[in-house]
Amino acid sequence: MTEEPTDPTRRIDDEGKRPTEHLPETDPTRIQPQQPGTGDDGGGGSRTAVVIGALVAAVAGVVVAVLLIGGGDDKTKTVTSTGPTTTVTTTTTQETTDTTTTTPGITQAAAASAAESAASNTASQGGIDIPPSDFDARCTAQGGTSTSSTWNCDVTSSSGQCSGLVVVEATADGGTAIQENQIGCGE
Repeated sequence: MTEEPTDPTRRIDDEGKRPTEHLPETDPTRIQPQQPGTGDDGGGGSRTAVVIGALVAAVAGVVVAVLLIGGGDDKTKTVTSTGPTTTVTTTTTQETTDTTTTTPGITQAAAASAAESAASNTASQGGIDIPPSDFDARCTAQGGTSTSSTWNCDVTSSSGQCSGLVVVEATADGGTAIQENQIGCGE
């Protein structure tokens, strides 16, 4: 059942629709045909271009993020891309090395023995022959512990002829070294 419109430029087809080719160009209800290359067909063509552009930008962002993060075995990188949004998570794991520096230490007996030998050597250089066993060394640890890296020793010969301060330090190999020797001997 087709009605004939009163305006001859407006016809209604068999389905009750108005074909667009019969509408005047100034009619606001007329759907304009798409111009080739404009991307605006009214059916979402421009939206497709925007989505493609957003995806291209997201991929470029991921590439830039990965390049900025850099590489290396000591880092863990997670790059997640979901649609037009890009999330970059960087976790840096730093290896720590515990370095325990132990200062070598010597006992009081080792410090006393070294001080007595140093005092005997000093006396010998002055022409006085006193063996290390004839010296008495009383040593005090710097820091007040039973094992120390530095000992101050007051040394006196049993005859009383030689005496003075000897500073003994521990060496890295566990030995001893004389840092100061103030032994003096009278005649």
